[in-house]
Order: sequence, then structure tokens, then C-alpha cells
Amino acid sequence: IEAIAQALRYGVHAQARALRLRQSQAVAVVLPRGPHPGPGLTDPFSMDLLGSVADALSAQGGHLLLLRPDVLQADALAREVETGTASGLVIVGQGQPQAQQAQLAALAAHGVPFVVWGAPLDGQPYTTVGGDNLVGGRLAAGHLLDRGARRVLFIGDLRQPEMALRHAGYLQAHRARG
Repeated sequence: IEAIAQALRYGVHAQARALRLRQSQAVAVVLPRGPHPGPGLTDPFSMDLLGSVADALSAQGGHLLLLRPDVLQADALAREVETGTASGLVIVGQGQPQAQQAQLAALAAHGVPFVVWGAPLDGQPYTTVGGDNLVGGRLAAGHLLDRGARRVLFIGDLRQPEMALRHAGYLQAHRARG
């Protein structure tokens, strides 16, 4: 039977298998568009992140699924996992704390396996991974100040957790240099 299946180039339909088992070899990377412009697909950070996730999944026999919702909706994202389309989610960014925090908390309450790329927030019921934004802001501002800059401008939406931490690091660098 196996020889005949191989000769006829028969293979298991991956989507049908995922639906039957309610399990997928795909991980969905959620890169929300949101009401405020953020990193798009042409942004070098986004492309590097997507490439790294795709490489890691490929090494394990998995696949990357890209989702670009206008806003995060816990129910819609939960369905991606519940229907077997994806086995888990990587959500890039947390957006405005109050708007997206409620959706992320609801997603955690659904028991959906996911991780958020962003800054950790007090009391969050989910896991975040990412760079050290506080140290990054301090290093960037310190680098400019050490090279003689005296009027360093910080541009960013301080309502976003990552930006708020970068700004705090920016202020630390200025305080450290008087």
C-alpha cells in the first residue's frame, strides 16, 4: 500500500489533517495594523523577525502563517487555534495598553497558547519576550550625548509600553550626564 501511495504521489492533505486533529504545524505571527501606523511588512525589524520565526519553524518541520488584522480580537485569534489553522500565536506589539490589553487578557483566559513580542506589563496574564527597551533607550541617548549632542529629541508614542520604557532610558542617560 505504501509503495502504491508513493508511486501515485499520494500525500496527506495537511489542512485536512490539521482540522481532523485540531492541531497544526503552523504558528501564526500576528502583526496588527491597528488604528496607529506601526511597523509594516517593509520595516526591517518586521522582516527580520518574520524571517527568524520562519527559519526556526522550518527547522522543526513547521510553517509560518501571517495574520494582519486591523485590531486584535480575542475571539477571532482563538478560532485560529481552535480550528487547527495554527497551533499557537506570536503577537507582535501590544499597542495602546487599555485597548489591546483587554483583548490579550481575554485570549489568555481562552487558554490559547501565545506569546507577545513587547514590553512586560504589571499584572499581565500572558508571556512577553523582547528586547530591553529601558537599556536600549539609555544606550541610544547616551551614545549621542557622549558624542557631544546637547539637544537630543525623543520621538515616540509614550502610551505604548515599549516607547515609554525607551523614553525612561533616554531620561536616565540625560540625568546620568547632568
